[in-house]
Amino acid sequence: MMSRRPGPVPVAVGGVLAAALVGLVAFLAAQGLDRADQWAGVLALFLGVAALTVQAWGLWSSTRWPTGDAVAADPPTDAPAPVAEPAARRSVRLPVILSALLVAAAVGVSVAALRDADSTVDGAPGWVEVGSGSGVVLGDHQSIDLDTGQVGGEHLPGGDLFLSQRSDRVTALDGGELAVLDVTGEHTVRRCLDAAPQAWDGMINGLYGLPAGTDICLTDGQTNAAMLTVEHPPDVLARTLTFSYTRWQLRDPTTGAAPAR
Repeated sequence: MMSRRPGPVPVAVGGVLAAALVGLVAFLAAQGLDRADQWAGVLALFLGVAALTVQAWGLWSSTRWPTGDAVAADPPTDAPAPVAEPAARRSVRLPVILSALLVAAAVGVSVAALRDADSTVDGAPGWVEVGSGSGVVLGDHQSIDLDTGQVGGEHLPGGDLFLSQRSDRVTALDGGELAVLDVTGEHTVRRCLDAAPQAWDGMINGLYGLPAGTDICLTDGQTNAAMLTVEHPPDVLARTLTFSYTRWQLRDPTTGAAPAR
């Protein structure tokens, strides 16, 4: 007897299951031990629902369709032959149900993760990353709007920073304040929130002496914050400041706070 190859539906179902499992494993691995343990509890709930669903389907199927022996037995001559569900349909239905439940669980976890990420950034509840840029070049008597990345003159509408004094001074516009961080690191709003109140000022002098890699925080004291990393400080020959930056907004003031100034 020749062996039968699996049809396209079982292969597709297997592919969906494998992709969903790989995605879930990658997601849990990226969460760390504590959060992965929390998500494992959520997944256990989904799997429990899936097990109950499969069990209910098994009971329903066993009562709806006769067993193979009953179908194979010779029926009475005066009774119609029982009609059994095709074997192919029975073999496909269970994997389809399982894959649908697993995909639903993956979608639910992903949506919850996105919602959680939208409300918490780097351990700072309420803050959301809204923009970033790199290789930004700012010259003497130029300002920049970090919202759009536009560079212009001193009176640029929406400007956040202004470079002056032969590019040796940077000033925060519209009442904002700046803080030079003592330690370099990744761009996280948490580092700006933890900056000491005495570190904030409306301007920073002596940009020529800042080493490359210096991190500077900017805030309006309300719902906006940014971190700049000096890529190339200005000097007496090249009076331009080159930097990268990341911007955040406080979307939920009830759960977060602006940097202390």
